Amino acid sequence: MRRAALPLTALLIGLGSAAQADTSPTAKVLLDQATFWSTQNQPKQAEAALQRLLRIEPDNPDALGLLAQLQAEGGDRARAQATLTRLRAVRPDDPRIPVVEQSIRVGSIDPNALAQARQLAQEGRTAEAIARYQRLFQGGTPPPNLAVEYYQTLSGTEGGWDAARRGLAQVVTADPNDLRAQLAYAQLLTYREQTRTQGIQRLAALAQNPTIGPSADKAWRQALEWLPVDTQSIPAYQAWLTGHPSDGVISGKLEQARNPPRTPADQAAQKRAAGFTALNAGKLAEAEADFNAALTLNPADADSLGGIGLVRLRQGNAGEARTYLSRAIAADPAHKERWEQALQGANVGEDYAAARAAIQRGQYDAAERQLRAIIAHGGDVAGAQSMLADVLSRRGDLAGAEAQYRAVLSRQPNNADALVGLAQVLNREGRATDAEALLDRAQSAGATRAVGRIRADALRQQASATTDPAAKEALLRAAVAADPGDPWTRLDLARALVAAGRKADAEQVMAQATGGGRPSTDALRAGALFAAEVGNTAQAAALINRLPAAARTPDMRALLAQAALQGDIRAAMSTAAVSPAAAREKLLTLAAQPDPDGARGAAIARAFLQMRNPAGAREALATAQAATPKPTAAQRIAYAGVLLQAGDDRGARALIASLDGASGLTPEQTTSLNRLRAGVAIREADTLNQEHRQADAYDVLAPALARDPSNPDLNLAVGRLFASADEPRKALAINDAVLARDPGNMSARGAALDAAIQANDWSRARTLVRDGLAAAPDDPRAWMLSATLNKARGNLRAAMDDLKRAQSLRRQEIGVDQTAFASPLAASRQSFATVSVPVDANPFRRSGPTSTPSMDSFPATGPAAAVAPGDPMLQDIDRQMAALREDLAPKLTLGPTYRNRTGTQGLDQLNEVSMPTTLLIRPWGQGTLTAEATPTFLSAGTLPLDTNSQASFGTGAFGGTPTPGSQSAQGVGLSLAYQIGWAKLDIGTSPLGFQEQNLLGGIELSPALTDNVRLRVVGERRAVTDSLLSYAGTTDPATGTKWGGVTRSRAHAQLEGSVQDANFYFGGGYAVLDGTNVAQNHEYEFGAGGSYPIWRGQTDEVRVGVDLVYFSYDKNLRYFTLGQGGYFSPQSYFATLFPVRYTSKTDNMTWSIGGALGYQTYNEHSSPVFPNNPSLQSALVAQAASSTTPIQTSFPSKSASGLVGGAEGSIQYRVNNSLILGGEAHYQHAGDWSETVARLFARYIFDGGSF
Repeated sequence: MRRAALPLTALLIGLGSAAQADTSPTAKVLLDQATFWSTQNQPKQAEAALQRLLRIEPDNPDALGLLAQLQAEGGDRARAQATLTRLRAVRPDDPRIPVVEQSIRVGSIDPNALAQARQLAQEGRTAEAIARYQRLFQGGTPPPNLAVEYYQTLSGTEGGWDAARRGLAQVVTADPNDLRAQLAYAQLLTYREQTRTQGIQRLAALAQNPTIGPSADKAWRQALEWLPVDTQSIPAYQAWLTGHPSDGVISGKLEQARNPPRTPADQAAQKRAAGFTALNAGKLAEAEADFNAALTLNPADADSLGGIGLVRLRQGNAGEARTYLSRAIAADPAHKERWEQALQGANVGEDYAAARAAIQRGQYDAAERQLRAIIAHGGDVAGAQSMLADVLSRRGDLAGAEAQYRAVLSRQPNNADALVGLAQVLNREGRATDAEALLDRAQSAGATRAVGRIRADALRQQASATTDPAAKEALLRAAVAADPGDPWTRLDLARALVAAGRKADAEQVMAQATGGGRPSTDALRAGALFAAEVGNTAQAAALINRLPAAARTPDMRALLAQAALQGDIRAAMSTAAVSPAAAREKLLTLAAQPDPDGARGAAIARAFLQMRNPAGAREALATAQAATPKPTAAQRIAYAGVLLQAGDDRGARALIASLDGASGLTPEQTTSLNRLRAGVAIREADTLNQEHRQADAYDVLAPALARDPSNPDLNLAVGRLFASADEPRKALAINDAVLARDPGNMSARGAALDAAIQANDWSRARTLVRDGLAAAPDDPRAWMLSATLNKARGNLRAAMDDLKRAQSLRRQEIGVDQTAFASPLAASRQSFATVSVPVDANPFRRSGPTSTPSMDSFPATGPAAAVAPGDPMLQDIDRQMAALREDLAPKLTLGPTYRNRTGTQGLDQLNEVSMPTTLLIRPWGQGTLTAEATPTFLSAGTLPLDTNSQASFGTGAFGGTPTPGSQSAQGVGLSLAYQIGWAKLDIGTSPLGFQEQNLLGGIELSPALTDNVRLRVVGERRAVTDSLLSYAGTTDPATGTKWGGVTRSRAHAQLEGSVQDANFYFGGGYAVLDGTNVAQNHEYEFGAGGSYPIWRGQTDEVRVGVDLVYFSYDKNLRYFTLGQGGYFSPQSYFATLFPVRYTSKTDNMTWSIGGALGYQTYNEHSSPVFPNNPSLQSALVAQAASSTTPIQTSFPSKSASGLVGGAEGSIQYRVNNSLILGGEAHYQHAGDWSETVARLFARYIFDGGSF
């Protein structure tokens, strides 16, 4: 977006020094990175960027200066001094040198003392905070990394604003690259009228910087609200609208500044001026008529009363003249001097009236000329001097205003108006101490309320400028104390308390305004607004009914009508449990009335939504539309919002489209319409995101972002796209920027937490949760975030405690009546954080689909929870608690498994039947403990009786031995495993009852090295299950020798990662294989591969990949004679496989089917018949030499190539909350054998309600 060029743009764009302008583009990028990390309090990342820069440009002074500062702040004085020496050699006059020297002297800051200073500042105890800061800095200037927060705190102390301004000015002069200081300085300037224009210009330039542009944009927009709507503000409005043409509010201000509205006061002023003109011309009748016309518009118009008095004086009617002039003085006693003087001449009265009219129109030049003429005329001109001082103050001429007020006070030391006016001027000049002394004098002179109002207004202004919830509350409480009778200040405080999740405290604050015997009209209005905003429509109606009829503004009447309607709605809804049809008819009857502003139909439709009846909501809107033949823009906007809430995106789009190009929309309606457009775009983008179409989703968001780049919901939606695209760092940066401008935005805090967890940034995640709980300890959403973090860290019991706390707080918050409706006025007051996302290019427009978030990021699809009707937050809490109960509950899984391996009966053929029974628990709510018992039955069949087959077993090669019987084994395997995070440990045995029994177990560590790379290291001892011999062991019938029961002791390491949607791995390992009376063997393995989804839907995907497999053994021990191992062990094996897999997931069922096909090649060396028994081998060789029939003394070598592959499938179905049934099967062909496995299981989930 192009922004207006303002005078400071050349200074602030890029915020680089003159030296930096000569650096290479690469160096500039690195310096920008370092500056960014420094402002984010990430010194390690900043220093790494600077070191890379200095390898490119060793003498770069900007890099040396920032590096020395970082080293000094980190307490590394030696390195800081060395870097500073290099900086002096490169640029002896660098302005950063004294700053770094100060930081070296101060050294590292005590973090506990710093935290105390910050806490004092947050509590509003700014003077104490500054004292603590100064002790930290040993009486010197603050180090650069703390300068901004120090001076911001100082600006809140009595008389501290000017010192803070000078301090921040020095900081930005010394280091123009300090973006945070530049922003703070510009904001500080906007807090005072005399420097506001300069601050706005700086913010406009800063808004063009991509790093802090969003924050500057927000501050720039806020400062415009503080400008007077007059001709002098037109350039500032135009500059903003050049870059933000859709800002309806500022457009309205610009139009008003160009064409001031003609109010009754303007018309009265016109008649008044005409009266004085006629009076001066001697046309007394015309003058009297004009003055009377002005009095018709405003009976208390002092100037018109005085004008008639002058007419009567000219007419010689001294009695009536005195009457009118006395009434004029009574109507405006503060300026009685003008009418006392007016008795001496009509011209003076006319000049006063003309001056007042000019002031009301904002024509300060004309007013000043009139007032100076009055003063020059002589006499008692104190009133004219006070008016002139006010004019000069409004124009920003504070010195001139001060001089006029002091002139009045020199003759009238106790003039309350002059004392208050001068105090306001001095406050704006930063002379708070002198101003306070004058306010004390004014209070003594009887201006108590005026003094309190001034003090309260200043505090409210400070509160509006802060985003710290604790500081905002402290400032507003001080404002209430300064002006306790102002209900609007109380309303501001109550709103701040509600935003912090403290509704009860907010209600108490407002009760003090409305609970007295005779509350003011404003108190009743403010109380009614508050009650409506928190959903207490009955109280809102009661307060409005206490207002006099004349005081019931259109807003109040709208609130009263809304309260009555909501009472009718609640009555209708109360019958829904007994008769849904009756409730429906009553609600539709309520809807069948004219609804020009849309509030009625929207409220009724929302009632249907609370009853989980979206079709009824749409019917209610249709009924309301039919009752309003000519739908207004307000109605269409309101109905579109409800349709969007009901999930009817098409209907919402149609209503929104009907307003495209509509004229006559109010600024509030324009804002609401833009929000709706953003909401539709967000809904569509989220749907596309769930379908893993991030590029298309961004295209949907881009037009809305172009219209409203500051919209936090749009920016959070972009953050979700980055999170789903497996770029959590970018998502976190966007979410943090939204949160920085609005720390109370729990949606932004939650999104930032999710991104931090996804990025494994646990420090940031803990900070987000801690700050959220500290700022809003009674907000259930803060405890839900704490639960999210605890779940991610595996601490499920703590997560359950957090959710119970959130549930309790939410129930207290909404009370028994969960049917709360928003005030129709609330939308116009809703504030949004500002952060911009660039929309000039689609960062997701890459080939192929993008990755999906982890399953943990999707809503739980576990057992049905007992959700609270009507309240979405309680429903969400209950769903999460139900899912946690299931996670914490013990689970018992059992079911039969059948495995078949092809081969020769009695040798490598194998049939296995087992019944694994597994119990899983979560001890202490952390990690999982799994105990398993597996009854197992093995059968290899009976060896054929032919000579060759008999010679293949045991010592059968010698012939004449007893034949082996049927080969079988049975036993029960036991194991115990514990897993927490990325560490897993298990121990167990091969089945007890097998001939050979072995202790088994292993440890697996899988830490994440980066966001996208994980290292998996395994050390284990496992049974080799290729055959009955290798698994259970057997006995040679001729010698009685037992052999077999092979174990593999293995070490393996593997790197796993992802790039966008592609997953990859590569790794290798080494193993030693040993068994009873089996030759020892050594295995070497290597593997690599990856996969990629070629298609994705919301609930299913197709993924293809490639796998490269290599392994080799020192010895070929695949045979079954004594000393052989009975397991496939080629001397080299290589295969390339191309797997494909389809997976689908619905609410209650998950299933998949897949297969792989590839090519293999392997070779096996020849192997002695008795590989580990030289005596038997020698005897066999000797017998073969003397035998007339051939005797095999070794098994031949073999080489083969061909197809390799397999197929698999699985299904899992949730029958109810406690039972899951499932099954799986797979077939594999490799080497010269095939294996088939089939399994059925049932998983029972014990009641987790007590967990």
